[in-house]
Amino acid sequence: MFLEHIKDLTESFIKLDKKIGFVGLIKYSLLILVIFCIFNFKAVIKGGIEIVNDIQEEIHKEKIEKRDQLLAEMIPLLTEFRAELEADRILYFEYHNTKENLIGIPFKFIDLVL
Repeated sequence: MFLEHIKDLTESFIKLDKKIGFVGLIKYSLLILVIFCIFNFKAVIKGGIEIVNDIQEEIHKEKIEKRDQLLAEMIPLLTEFRAELEADRILYFEYHNTKENLIGIPFKFIDLVL
């Protein structure tokens, strides 16, 4: 049954191709797509924004994982440095522009390093 529908659809496209040509078929398909987008403008824009947000969240997640990895490498170095200096504590300051540091790694809201 499904194959019959695909066969009918394919035959319809072949007839349409013979009648108006391939370029005409592409033009009419684009016209239908534009009309669909105009009538569903809000849904199309909302879908586009959701895709962009998903990509940004994935990039942010990767950067946070990178931050955790870098801190995991840095904490033993700071601990060793504190022990060598026989200090009670070491303060670690990092310059940032409110969202990311100078190399583009985002900050967590609260993070205490030694």
